[in-house]
Amino acid sequence: LKGSFELHVSNPNTGRLKVDIYTAGGVFIREFVMAKTAAVLDIPLTFGGVKPGNYFLVATIGNWRRTLKLIKL
Repeated sequence: LKGSFELHVSNPNTGRLKVDIYTAGGVFIREFVMAKTAAVLDIPLTFGGVKPGNYFLVATIGNWRRTLKLIKL
């Protein structure tokens, strides 16, 4: 990915969706918070101003949690 990407979240959970970005070493970089009001949500996120490398995205809604690996070019 380069400066932005779209996160696709598909599950029955709704409510406060928090998306955190961390470096591969676990250093917190950025946080996004939004409301998830439907089962499927496509979220455009900006990843500009961050140098190329490996990162982890952690998406959380209540007890539901997913971790994805990101590679910034």
